[in-house]
Amino acid sequence: SESFLESVYFTDWQGERRRRFRTSVMIMLSQKPLIFKAVHCVVISNDVFVA
Repeated sequence: SESFLESVYFTDWQGERRRRFRTSVMIMLSQKPLIFKAVHCVVISNDVFVA
């Protein structure tokens, strides 16, 4: 998923909102992943829900 976000960031987007979009993608890239632990042994992350 990280390589997908990087490819989106470096794509040549057209329009006046291009800079704002790239800024939003950079914020997403710089954030720590959200991880939940169920019963202190099973890790539930965003990747589980995407798959």
